[in-house]
Amino acid sequence: MGHNPAAVGNSQPPCFLGYAEGVIDDKLRLTIAAKFKKSLDPERDGSGWVCVPWPSGHLILHPEKQFFAMAGQLRNRIAPNEDESELWSAVFGMAERLDMDASGRVILPKRHLELTGVGSQVVMLGANFCLEIHDKARREARQAAVFGQLPGLVRRIEDKNRSEAGN
Repeated sequence: MGHNPAAVGNSQPPCFLGYAEGVIDDKLRLTIAAKFKKSLDPERDGSGWVCVPWPSGHLILHPEKQFFAMAGQLRNRIAPNEDESELWSAVFGMAERLDMDASGRVILPKRHLELTGVGSQVVMLGANFCLEIHDKARREARQAAVFGQLPGLVRRIEDKNRSEAGN
């Protein structure tokens, strides 16, 4: 088993890796997979999550303290510009804090599920500092295409980073 440098007891934010399947029950509860819960430290990460629906049709779950730390980095301005204001109201206006019970379950907001089209059969994907919740059928249908696009995606990101570093 590989070493997770962001495991419990470390001050670094968690790094979520891997894939797990899950089911959203009739009460809109989802059990967070054990492999992801193991990376959490309540002191470092908090006891809950912040859920943000994303336009590409999935949910993003951030450990609550990590989300609020990222949000705090945005506050060093007296007033946001027009684009920032629109982004902040969209993201923070849709974000919801989720408590995680002793069994590792969270209750997902119904409006998030409706907005993204995520059904009851889901996959949880580690996405570095957050988890993504995808509709299982939709994700499986796209998996081969996503995998095939990785080399081009890496190239575009590297090109963008080089371009920004040069400016």
